[in-house]
Amino acid sequence: MSEYETNFGIDRELTITIINMLSALMEKVNNMQEQMHVLRTTLTKVKNAFDGLIRRPRMAKERISELDEGSTETSKWTCNE
Repeated sequence: MSEYETNFGIDRELTITIINMLSALMEKVNNMQEQMHVLRTTLTKVKNAFDGLIRRPRMAKERISELDEGSTETSKWTCNE
């Protein structure tokens, strides 16, 4: 066997090994991307839930203020009659 044939065999084996390693790495990257998507979706849901919890007391306070203002206006209206 010539030196070229020996080197070609080694190069071929090395190429196959590198391709296999790259394929395994690409599969891991794809899995990580899927996990990141799930995590991003979950974090968005948690953020929206917290936003809702933060917003509710403020909305209740605004509604109470509106009701207080309405009752004050109603009181003034009935007193003026």
